[in-house]
Amino acid sequence: MKCTAYDSGTLCDYKYVVTFAIHDGKWILCKHKERETWETSGGHIENGETPEAAARRELFEETGAIDFDIERICDYWACDEPHETKEIGWSNGVVFLARVRALGELPLSEMKEIGLFAELPPNLTYPDITRVIFPHALRNIRRKPQCAPGSGANHTPDRAQGRVADHLPDRAQARGTDRLLDRAQDRGADHASHNAQDRGADRLPDRISNRLPARTPERAAPDLRLSEIMEMQRQLQAKHKGEWAELTPEYGRSCILWMIEEFGELVSVIKKRGETYIMTDPYIRAAFLEEFADVLMFMNDAFMCYGISASEFSEAYIKKHNRNMGRDWAKEEDEAFRRPNDAL
Repeated sequence: MKCTAYDSGTLCDYKYVVTFAIHDGKWILCKHKERETWETSGGHIENGETPEAAARRELFEETGAIDFDIERICDYWACDEPHETKEIGWSNGVVFLARVRALGELPLSEMKEIGLFAELPPNLTYPDITRVIFPHALRNIRRKPQCAPGSGANHTPDRAQGRVADHLPDRAQARGTDRLLDRAQDRGADHASHNAQDRGADRLPDRISNRLPARTPERAAPDLRLSEIMEMQRQLQAKHKGEWAELTPEYGRSCILWMIEEFGELVSVIKKRGETYIMTDPYIRAAFLEEFADVLMFMNDAFMCYGISASEFSEAYIKKHNRNMGRDWAKEEDEAFRRPNDAL
């Protein structure tokens, strides 16, 4: 699943809410009756319900929170990957942060228990979404340290203590917000990238380039040759020899058709997100580039099917380029579309 976070109020037509809740210096997570993974509280926004009302309702139903403050921190967009489902679905949602002062009994719902965590566990129900939106909750905590895990007093009623699973020792409460932020960044929770600015920000209109993140020192970037790309694809094919179809001339048409299908994925990103997000949003840009990589991979498979080498293709490309450089495009277009009576 692909997911992108946006500033609060950026999107519309919201379908879901997600709430990161903090109690007694730890994150509150829920466990569904039909799953063994952990998840934040959240769910569908009912008809006529505001996102905040939905977040408050879901937080009570799924955690038993009875006294809390809640605030909106960001929006998110999530979309199924092509290999995950036959019918691609997408939705917009709103993310909230709640500071829970008191927990009551867990209401009857699809959740069987809750747990308190000093940091998010690895077995999450929706990891692709959580890893994208969780850094926004952390940054919000840094701006308001009184909400930070490790800084709260114990407000849990005695009746709630017996059904809350406390998954870390007490000393975890003293770690503080900075420790959580450092760990999240070390594990790649914050995936913000500055590649968009390094790839032509100076050529963008001010309304787009002004939204780009600050430039950071560049690191040596790879610059693959065509022969290197083709060798990488040969290695991939060799690894799956006997599992994947043999690359024969007869199989070449399938590779080309799949390459065209990947072009369709590129078009889908453009239609759903638009050029501005491709140039400024690191997550959308990464998805866009990944589809380009898929196109080249199937192109290289087609090359191998027809026995086309890097040097053979390079010669054909240079020849075509030289021809294009010497062409009179206006004249050719005029001749191609001129009707017979135009010459009279």
